[in-house]
Amino acid sequence: LLKAQLSPHFLFNTLNNIHTLAYKKADGAPEAIMKLSELMRYMLYESDVDRVPLATELSHLRSFIGLQQLRFKAKDIVKLTVTGEVETRNIAPLLLLPFVENAFKHGYQLNRAGAIRIDLKAEEALVFTVENELPPAQVQLQKDQVGGIGLENISRRLQLIYGLEAELDVQSDTNQFKATLTLKNG
Repeated sequence: LLKAQLSPHFLFNTLNNIHTLAYKKADGAPEAIMKLSELMRYMLYESDVDRVPLATELSHLRSFIGLQQLRFKAKDIVKLTVTGEVETRNIAPLLLLPFVENAFKHGYQLNRAGAIRIDLKAEEALVFTVENELPPAQVQLQKDQVGGIGLENISRRLQLIYGLEAELDVQSDTNQFKATLTLKNG
């Protein structure tokens, strides 16, 4: 059930973004619809298993990032660094997406290169870190407060799937948000 909550959360956010593109009559709207179709296919047909190859999950994540970047004029909004052996690892499906979703939803000054930083290290442990700047406090209060199941949902999924093998460290101060997921023996 927790995994199933991700799809509506993701779908509502993405449809809102595509609506904005369509409203602006942006050239990227048809491409965004196709990318959404690819992502939904993965979510509906390929992620209904306990584990997927990390390389597949990473490909899905890159597609999501590409879809989100269509909203912005700046290129390379996301700085994604991947090191280690992603081809030989498996991971629970849709585990990484909520962190990146939150970075796009709550990030600040996203229309510049490197506004979101993502680091995936697949070494002895799998370590996934997402960082983004936060808006000033008065802007944060004006943000849409509907939903909010992302990090709570992922924490619960981690407990159920990985137990003590997973560690989630979330750090937030007045202008920076950083989430680090560590999967021991991952």
